[in-house]
Amino acid sequence: RVLCVGRIHPRKGQCLIVRAACKLPNSYQERLIISFVGPEKNQKYKDQISGFGKNFLGEIEFKGDLNESDLAHSYRNADIFCLTPENTNNSVEGFGIAYLEASAFSLPILATRVGGVEDAVIDQQTGFLSAPGDINELKNYLQRLMEDKELREKMGAEGRKWSQNHSWQKLVKELYQNY
Repeated sequence: RVLCVGRIHPRKGQCLIVRAACKLPNSYQERLIISFVGPEKNQKYKDQISGFGKNFLGEIEFKGDLNESDLAHSYRNADIFCLTPENTNNSVEGFGIAYLEASAFSLPILATRVGGVEDAVIDQQTGFLSAPGDINELKNYLQRLMEDKELREKMGAEGRKWSQNHSWQKLVKELYQNY
């Protein structure tokens, strides 16, 4: 189960996830569920994601905007977290709290190297960062994580440790000390 948390919007890159999943061997696609969680801010883009999903042998679900309890349930039931933002005109991905949330739930991360994502995900340690728009690289990382449970668990454990370094209390304390 792949979980993606973020508003449904072209800058969040959800189409890349589905396009990469469509490149997986059929036997991988058939056992894959991709869950999109977040408010649907762009119906045209949601339709585009669904359009790419017509060529996908797995399942795609749109869960909408969830309350805190249901969101935690989605994180607990996922195997991989994937959010692949793209930089667009006048809009850049910030630090990426969703990545740290996923890491706190011991999920390995698949993401793109844009904006603040590289500050929230340690490439090759807490997850894999692919070049923006590189569907083949994203597909290869997804397949690798699907094949290797031990790697998923190792990256998830490293991510959990990493996320603990970013508690609100710790960040506020550092901010206060530096300013």
